[in-house]
Amino acid sequence: MSQIKPLENEVTLSDLNRLGYLGGATARLEDGRTIQLHHRYGTIRQQGYVAGELRDVDVIVEYSKIYSQIRT
Repeated sequence: MSQIKPLENEVTLSDLNRLGYLGGATARLEDGRTIQLHHRYGTIRQQGYVAGELRDVDVIVEYSKIYSQIRT
């Protein structure tokens, strides 16, 4: 089904899924963080504790939860 986009540069959820499926795509959020796009979700790299040790972890985020925060 074809969607009508009000603006030429507006991204839809299906666009995010397609970019994630192709691989290597990222998006920038309003707070400056970068999200790595995957086929069904995005991941944000943050620091977190794993077994009592501070490490970099990838947090899985659904596109519908961060859609309004995407700026580029």
